[in-house]
Amino acid sequence: MTSSLKGKEVISEQSELSLGSLGVTSYSKAYHYIIEKSDLIIFLGAGFNERTSYYVWKADLLKNKKIAQIDNNIEQLEKVFKADVAILGDLRVVLNSLFTILLSQVKEQQIERKKLTGVLDEYRVGGSEKSHSDFSELGSRFPLVKAFFSELESCFPKNLMLFDDNIIFAIIGDGGFQMCCMEIMTGVNYDLPMTIIMFNNSTMGLIRKNQFQQYDKRYINCDFVNPDYEFLSKSFGMKYYKVSSGPDLKGLLAGLDYQKSINLVEIMIDKDIFPNYSSGR
Repeated sequence: MTSSLKGKEVISEQSELSLGSLGVTSYSKAYHYIIEKSDLIIFLGAGFNERTSYYVWKADLLKNKKIAQIDNNIEQLEKVFKADVAILGDLRVVLNSLFTILLSQVKEQQIERKKLTGVLDEYRVGGSEKSHSDFSELGSRFPLVKAFFSELESCFPKNLMLFDDNIIFAIIGDGGFQMCCMEIMTGVNYDLPMTIIMFNNSTMGLIRKNQFQQYDKRYINCDFVNPDYEFLSKSFGMKYYKVSSGPDLKGLLAGLDYQKSINLVEIMIDKDIFPNYSSGR
């Protein structure tokens, strides 16, 4: 099982049957499994957009495979690909009906249940080098990012609710933060505790990455000057923390007041280091 980037955690990624998310900025394990092992793909309420389909459209994902699609929006059915079976309906109703039918077939025909975990093992994180390659690249090129996520996982091993804005690291960047930071006053006015993690590289990271990869480093309108976020935090009445190196992270997340405070953690990263993936445009 895999999810689109927008559907992340609809399927628990702690499940032994989960391959994580499928998409340009996700790990490649789900992509490789679909390409190499699958003969049937079932889309459940998923829009197969450019990020999910890789580089606007990656034909190999669906090549020589049977496609079934279930969606309650008729405009989504076969919007970007031709399905062998397309069903318009509510997922809960359709799947309950489908499982009832399948269960009766299994009982009548005594079909032996397949063991899938062995098949999935090499495609899961912790399996082969194929699974590890993306994560290793994250750690070598962005050690502070890796250190942050490792710290996050150690403090919140499960049941953490995370809202993201950033297409590269699943956390908000300084460009995105400047577009919506005024909304923090809503939290201040209603005394709503929140913790904001912001990666700061003084640029629109995704735009700069594309201009680096696709346009021979001809950077146009992607860099900008940031405000002083410590003073900005004080003006909002927030607590502020800056992370410039690994030692700054040690114990930071464990020591934050998540119940009563509004916190801003600014993590500095290099604007000239990019992930290897390309959006193709």
